[in-house]
Amino acid sequence: MPAEPQITRVDVGGRTLKLSSLDKLMYPATETTKGELLNYYARISPILLAHMADRPVTRVRWPHGVGHQNFFEKNLPSGAPDWLDRARIDSVVYPLVKNIADLTYLVNLNSLEFHTPQWRVTSKGQRAHPDRLVIDLDPGKPAGLTECCAVALLIRERLGELGLQLFPVSSGSKGMQLYAALGGDLSSDQVRDLVAQLAQELTKRHPDLVVWKMTKSLRPGKIFLDWSQNVAAKTTITPYSLRGTEAPFVATPRTWAEVEAAAAGTAPIEQVLFDEVLDRVEAHGDLLAPLLDAAPELPWGAPPHAAYGSASRQFRQGPGEQSAVGPLVGFLHLGRDAAAVGNNMAIGPRPLPDLAQVGLGRTTHRADLAPTGAPRIANPAGQVVAKPRGVIGAEIDLV
Repeated sequence: MPAEPQITRVDVGGRTLKLSSLDKLMYPATETTKGELLNYYARISPILLAHMADRPVTRVRWPHGVGHQNFFEKNLPSGAPDWLDRARIDSVVYPLVKNIADLTYLVNLNSLEFHTPQWRVTSKGQRAHPDRLVIDLDPGKPAGLTECCAVALLIRERLGELGLQLFPVSSGSKGMQLYAALGGDLSSDQVRDLVAQLAQELTKRHPDLVVWKMTKSLRPGKIFLDWSQNVAAKTTITPYSLRGTEAPFVATPRTWAEVEAAAAGTAPIEQVLFDEVLDRVEAHGDLLAPLLDAAPELPWGAPPHAAYGSASRQFRQGPGEQSAVGPLVGFLHLGRDAAAVGNNMAIGPRPLPDLAQVGLGRTTHRADLAPTGAPRIANPAGQVVAKPRGVIGAEIDLV
């Protein structure tokens, strides 16, 4: 008879949650436990929540860890608490993840990946027009992340001619996403058509490197420029989400300097592990903050991310000669005269909050997530727990 899962009661943002099986191995290759993943999501939550705000969240759950069966979940989980906000879109009731308690509840259900669309839910519970554009770069072997960087520079140059600032994110899996802020007056279909036209144009100019058709046989050695991610029904991995890969890689914002160096062959580029993401955020803040800041104010009030704060860091833009804009400009009406976003609190190098950890100590990846010098307490079972420190978001305590 299987043993009963170990339950630890914690206070998360004023909510009492029962966390289960914190010592479960979720990534056997790196001996990364569920407790460590809860810790990561708690520490990154002030930034991650800004990118999830008012977007319906689809989860990918691995009940027994990576390497075992997983499933996508769009609907609100069975037995979800009443305080977890939700929105009905078509026939699906999605969770809306607004705070650290919401996020912790879903991670405790073994949700490793969080996927969101390019649009947000209005105050009336309807789809808004997309407030961002995404270009998904999917390499076909033997192409990889380096070739994605080369294509990303081509896209940056082309869309830069139209006044769009792009933000690169290595996907945590194989490829890369590029994001740009939109003014909200284009429909999802119009944005899809814009990116599809760009993909066809770049395929014509660089047929040995880029492909726009989804046909698998055309993709080996090339970068598939996936325009379909802008369809209203599609979702993309949320920046700062873990991936269900062999190791705990994360969809990680990158600097253009990193992309340029990789494309030039002067520095390698790889996917980033979750502990390294925390180090990057400690040092640089949210590299995607300008993407949030660039969005115009929504008609129903201040953008939700303003409550969480962000740290702006401008990407280095390489010089590029201006050329004829061409037909793509006909799709763009970006509303760039809209009111600026309100004041944001800078996170900068401030320490991130730590979730109470229980029964850890099996970390074998590139850095130890346990906070150094943090006060430590023991719960009634005698297990060592890390007390949160350097709080930015809500504090989490044993109860």
